[in-house]
Amino acid sequence: MQNNTIFTLQTNDIDEMAAAFGGLNLVATQLSSGSFISNFLQVQLEDIQCRQISWNQKIQLLGNMLPNTISLWVPLTVNYKSSWNGFECHGQTVILNLDGKVDYTHLAGELVACTIVSREQLSQSIRSCELERLRNASLEHGVLVPNLKQLQILRSYLAEIFSLAVSNPDLLSRSHLNQMIIDNLLSSIAELLIGSKCLSDQTDRSRTRTLKLKQAVEYIRANLHQPLSLQIIATEIGISRRSLMYGFRELFGMGPMEYCKNNRLNAVRRQLKRADSKSDKVLEIAKGWGFHHMGHFAADYKALFGELPSETLRHSPW
Repeated sequence: MQNNTIFTLQTNDIDEMAAAFGGLNLVATQLSSGSFISNFLQVQLEDIQCRQISWNQKIQLLGNMLPNTISLWVPLTVNYKSSWNGFECHGQTVILNLDGKVDYTHLAGELVACTIVSREQLSQSIRSCELERLRNASLEHGVLVPNLKQLQILRSYLAEIFSLAVSNPDLLSRSHLNQMIIDNLLSSIAELLIGSKCLSDQTDRSRTRTLKLKQAVEYIRANLHQPLSLQIIATEIGISRRSLMYGFRELFGMGPMEYCKNNRLNAVRRQLKRADSKSDKVLEIAKGWGFHHMGHFAADYKALFGELPSETLRHSPW
């Protein structure tokens, strides 16, 4: 459904979902096995975007939001669990993204609201000294612990906005109601942020490990075409193989080599979806991403995405 205020999207295409965010170079990578389904609801309130998002698979979203915007990510499910910049988030934390960079790993079935406002709008709602405090608090990782009462107020208000968008979208296009919703929303966000504290339950040692894991993720993704091993990654990053294995299992639920393989499979899938089904070959594309045993590759591909690579190529629009 689309009008000037509401945009909804249900898709099996993870790249279409990433594109719906409208950010810069946002890439979504599927990390758990099975066919992908995403539900995306966006409510446009003048320059503010309120989004309700869910996925049925574990995904990692990397890239950048649009310039000069600030996004607040609020969990809507009780058992919510995800990570931002390698730091664990749960149902009693929020994510404040001030610099626009996105490093978000989202577990299957969790529902999150992402509210995007301009820097100017947030500055009008929060005193400059408070905004500077939040900036300093979020520089390291962006995960904040708010007052639980204020979190529940904002969570309930966002739920009301999304419910109204579904049940009576025409109401949201009325200017007087639209402005009232904006004023109340900005006030709720300001109240929540003013009482928020920086997540500070990590020791210096665990912070160092988290930063090393981020480096490992960046190294793997930058070298997907290259032969990689656990030892190569650990040596390059300057971390023990044991710490690397433990950290990846804690963050992604898998070891670094499985994470690497899943990223390569996602890269193959993106290329197959853009390929010419009449002239391009699965074998050549797979080899280009380091897969040389076609039987194992096809089995791994189907296990992750729920279809064979030949089926993905056959559905290519070219």
